[in-house]
Parts: sequence; structure tokens; C-alpha cells
Amino acid sequence: MYAILVPWDQSNENLMWAIETRAHLRLTLRLAKEWIELGSEFIGGTELQSLLIRKFPGAWNNRLLAGQLLPCSFRKGHKKYMFVTAVMDEKTVEVDGQQETAFVLAWPEGLQEMQRRHFYRAAVPDQFDLAVKIWDSVPAIGQTPTAPPLAVGKLIDVSAGGAQIELPTDARIQVDRGYLLEIELPTPEQPVLVQARSRHTDGQAPPGASRFGMQFLSLDYSPRGQETMMRLARFANYLRSCETVAKSRSA
Repeated sequence: MYAILVPWDQSNENLMWAIETRAHLRLTLRLAKEWIELGSEFIGGTELQSLLIRKFPGAWNNRLLAGQLLPCSFRKGHKKYMFVTAVMDEKTVEVDGQQETAFVLAWPEGLQEMQRRHFYRAAVPDQFDLAVKIWDSVPAIGQTPTAPPLAVGKLIDVSAGGAQIELPTDARIQVDRGYLLEIELPTPEQPVLVQARSRHTDGQAPPGASRFGMQFLSLDYSPRGQETMMRLARFANYLRSCETVAKSRSA
């Protein structure tokens, strides 16, 4: 599994630690037709009842609805924890002597600890030439677009959490935008459809090409997404084994 369930008492201890240290957290939100990630901070809460998190900074002007589910994650040392909670309310609280609007979230039923080894990128060996098709984001994972892709490139590296892809320089792709990727896997595996956000460009691309780092979104939100994460994790492990065999033969 890509994550393990943390015992109940340990989950509560970690959540209280996050409140006391005002740990940072990441939230995954469905906004219009795409998923976005936003940062926030624990600023209070009552054990076994509720969490208080700082309202999102910047130009965020959307109201979270009561009952809306929020996938969240935070780090404690080298470990990453995930949980899903529900929005309860908004309230004004005092933080560092100032009045702020906070989101009130339900106390989670438990935490999952991420198995970080699944999120280390594995390079695609030269023996594979795996295509990546990319479209503008569509409403739901699993729906293959009928329109032609914006661009077709190749897979450079991959993990359960993201990938690096190489596209022609004339590809109409923008950094910090959401897209839908179809990642080809070796036969007999079927391609993977996944929502992703373009996070950065890589200057090491060959002439006539551009490389983009893509972060996968919303996979931890549903059983189908979790299954996709495991497929990608197994594929990344397979690529590592291919690299190990190649090195042993050349030694």
C-alpha cells in the first residue's frame, strides 16, 4: 500500500502536535473543472472535536461549504500524514494579537502515513519510449477526452506523486496550470489517466524540446485514484529494477 493507517491514539497525538506547533498543511480542493492545492496552517482546535486552520491567503474568495470534504496533508519530521475531514463553519479568532477568519474542520477519524518510497522518481530507461498525451483539464478522472490532445511527448521519469515529461517547444503548456495526462505504460498495462499540475520547467531538455515537472492531483481522494497511485508506484519500482539489472550487466 502507498499509505498505512496510523493507530487512533497516535493519530490524535500527531494532530495535537500539529495544532501546538502550528504546522503547515496542504489541502486539495475541487474548483470548477479542476483540482487545486492550497497551503494553510493549523491555528487551533479542540481534541476529538474540531480543528482550526488559517484562511487561505491571496486572492482566494470562494466560500467553503459546510459538509464539504477536504483531503489534507501535513509533515512531521520526515513523515507525511494524510487525512480527509469535513468543513463545519467559519469563525473569527485571535491569532498573534490579531483577528483572523479561520475555517473550522471536523476532527478526522484517523491519519494515514505516507510511504515515501513510492514518491521517489524513477527514470525511464532508454529501452522504453513511452508516450504522454496532454489535454486541458476535464471534469472527471477516467473520462478520456474526445478532442485531440494539446501535445504529445514522452515520459522522462515518474513516481506515484508526479512525473517529468518532454514536449516539443511549441507545445501550448503553461507552468502552474492543470492538465489531464494519459501516460503510456509498457504492454500489457493500460495507459494511466491522471489530473496533474505543471509545476516547473527543466533547463536540461535537448534542443527543440521542453521538459515539465508535473504534480499529480486528487489521487488520494478516491478508491480509483488510490488504485492509480499504486499502479504508478509499481511501475516506478519496475523501472528501478530495470536500472539495477542494467548496472549489474555493465559492471
